[in-house]
Amino acid sequence: MVMNTIYVIKQSELMSAVHGKLKTFLLLYLGLPFLVLGCVCALVWGEDPFTKTIGLSGVIFFGYGGWLLLRGDQEYKPGKTFPFLRQSKEKIRVLTFYFGIAGIVVLSLFFVFSLLSDNGSLTIASRCLIGIPVLILLIYYTNKSFEVHEDVDFVTSSEMESIIGVENDEKIQATYQNFDSSIANGLEDGCNMIMVTDKKLFFAFYESGKWSFVNKRIDEIGRLGYMGTESELYFELEFSDSTTIITHMNVMGETTNNSTLFLKRFLEILDAVVLGTVDEKIKSRRRVSVNKDNSSASKDTPIVEGRQLEINNSIVEGLKTAAPVESGRILEF
Repeated sequence: MVMNTIYVIKQSELMSAVHGKLKTFLLLYLGLPFLVLGCVCALVWGEDPFTKTIGLSGVIFFGYGGWLLLRGDQEYKPGKTFPFLRQSKEKIRVLTFYFGIAGIVVLSLFFVFSLLSDNGSLTIASRCLIGIPVLILLIYYTNKSFEVHEDVDFVTSSEMESIIGVENDEKIQATYQNFDSSIANGLEDGCNMIMVTDKKLFFAFYESGKWSFVNKRIDEIGRLGYMGTESELYFELEFSDSTTIITHMNVMGETTNNSTLFLKRFLEILDAVVLGTVDEKIKSRRRVSVNKDNSSASKDTPIVEGRQLEINNSIVEGLKTAAPVESGRILEF
């Protein structure tokens, strides 16, 4: 199966599409040039090496960030595009630890040489004394915040497989929902769910007392993009017939999965389709546990799949009578 070229939706374009977020990010766009200019001034006219170092770091950081936001259409590359989503929390934890230690060593050297040098500056020494505990707190926070299970929920309902149209050679690989699908009451406009198999993507949403759905093959995806954090994320998909889905994905008490884990799994499936390896066995679902007793789970150790989510029968019946969405619609949630 060969796909057409997939393009990544620019951050600026996604920001403008997200309701209520344009003004917030517009301030970011207007502020970036001033941040870069301020860092350039610190680099050129800084009175000490510490200020110049901060200025250079700021120019690189804000300059690169601005380029990422404003760059043109980018072709999706399997295994490379959206690199942060492809990093496990364990890798990020280790990288933060080593970079944090390196930063502490550098600041400590600045502090020592400032005190020993005849031209040493107490200002530099005091900044180093502030920077060192900040880095220590960053390392501590990173390790504490990553003491969680990385897990993706799966749907066990065979009726849902028949609704999606799962074939013999595919299975539901990842799901996400912004409501508790195990109970019938509590449905309101905007409730939606996403289910991804080896070959297709099923998106259903509840509106005006009834369900509607989009059921597309993954090889129909033409553009995609995301922005946000692990707890609040915006995801946009555009298919070859111009049908567009823009959804706000957030972590709720009723769900054990979260948006970034879903997208990581989704990218694995998308890569398999783009590379033409969808007919091969997709990597087995793996659970990565990071905690005080076992900070690095073995990738070769077979483990149990995540919690199996059951869908209430009344919701299943509603989905059976759901109406397909006409091509070209833009769905925003």
